[in-house]
Amino acid sequence: MMRRLIFMRHAEAQMPQYGKIDKDRAITMEGMHQLEVLRLKLHGKLSGVDFVICSNARRTRQTFDGIKPLLPANIEVVFDDNLYQGEQKTIWEVISSINSKYKGILLIAHNPGLSQAVQWVADVNGRSIRQLPTSGVAMCTTKSTWSDLSAPKLLLDEFITP
Repeated sequence: MMRRLIFMRHAEAQMPQYGKIDKDRAITMEGMHQLEVLRLKLHGKLSGVDFVICSNARRTRQTFDGIKPLLPANIEVVFDDNLYQGEQKTIWEVISSINSKYKGILLIAHNPGLSQAVQWVADVNGRSIRQLPTSGVAMCTTKSTWSDLSAPKLLLDEFITP
């Protein structure tokens, strides 16, 4: 059985500000525009998603809200603090802990860990992706279970940027 894993980086966020909590940074007007363009490019491509796991940062939550209209109504959503500034290793650990009943996962997180995970997938697929830009999406498929997943077991089907 084929499963889908979609990696997505949050939309462009405000610059860090002294004295402000990084986790509370919101997306910018440019980030909103990125999501508008992305909604057109992703139309019809998220129909198989039944589970969303999203960092608990404000900018990732806003990114999720921006694409939520494209997702099936009956999806399960989890906001996970482990994805906030999570290293690549953490991202793979989070994926491997997802229940095997889910067939389509959308993971919304941050760099550098997210780009590192996507770079590894691209490398084993003979593709070159230096970085997942803001609002960038890497759509992958696998026959593997989530608990046994690693980059060599993923096929990079599509790389979408706004």
